[in-house]
Amino acid sequence: MKYKTIVLFLVSLLLCSCTVLPRVEAQPVVEVASMEESLDDQSVDDSFVEEEQSLLYDPNAPSTYVVVAGEKVAWNEEWNVAIEPDSKLDIFDMKFSDFGDFFEEEYSVEVSSYTIAQGTAAETTVWHIHSENEGPTIYISGGIHGDERAAWYAGVLMKDCTISCGDLYVLSQANIIGANKVSRRVEGKEDPNRFFPGNPNGTLTQVLDYAIFSDIQDKNPDLVLDLHEAIVVSKSREFLGSTYIFTTLDGIDMLMFDLLAATEDGDICHNAFSATGPGPAGSLNSTVSNVLEIPVITVETFRGFDIYRRVYDQLDTIQFILEYYGMR
Repeated sequence: MKYKTIVLFLVSLLLCSCTVLPRVEAQPVVEVASMEESLDDQSVDDSFVEEEQSLLYDPNAPSTYVVVAGEKVAWNEEWNVAIEPDSKLDIFDMKFSDFGDFFEEEYSVEVSSYTIAQGTAAETTVWHIHSENEGPTIYISGGIHGDERAAWYAGVLMKDCTISCGDLYVLSQANIIGANKVSRRVEGKEDPNRFFPGNPNGTLTQVLDYAIFSDIQDKNPDLVLDLHEAIVVSKSREFLGSTYIFTTLDGIDMLMFDLLAATEDGDICHNAFSATGPGPAGSLNSTVSNVLEIPVITVETFRGFDIYRRVYDQLDTIQFILEYYGMR
């Protein structure tokens, strides 16, 4: 059904409308005691160990095939995950034009950078792209899960984007340790997207989460884009991917409607995306939305697809959103 995705989104919008809170100014950084309380209910996701990760890239692993968005995808039946095609790219030597006609018009901007989680093994760089013209602020985080390559590949490319107004902050590789190891994690078994707002005195994962959360709080953006990928396939759901995740629709309800309609009509991305929410407890999406009351859209592409297709869809989504905010 052509507009099934949009109808489902409208239903979710009605369900969420009674609980959405108005946007307020950013609050002081959450105290450590509050952070520790928020972590009490967090569970460690140990569904994958490093040995299992290697099979995601092994074309000889025992598998069958499933059809996802009209494309044949190799699937590991034992773990219900797609077998990811070779996704290694020399992304630091690549440009937008390697993936499509993105951000072709250039504007005058000032570009600077700074680091977060300084002095730790997780220290990573945030790029600040500033226009002399006043406008919105958008914060992009790519690759808190280091093995989700298209997410942080797109983020790396975005540091070369120019904007016509406002400010753009780009954090990618958010989890530089995981990106270098092609691992979901920073260290140990903690999922780095389940421990926000983090803890400056906790594990390395929690220190990184605290640094990211604090930086977003300091910049107080109008919107956060959290770039991810999904690899799960199950009998009960066709696939987890090609999805936009939200916790609050405050201030972004029409953006989400237009975004879904654009994918449904084939104006952006390779296939229609769906919308779901809220984000999991302890995730960047859930925590920034609920604690800072800043809307977050998590972009999930599907790791069973070709890497160029996935990066394309990430960039296409970002470009649409920047144009929506008048920054392009």
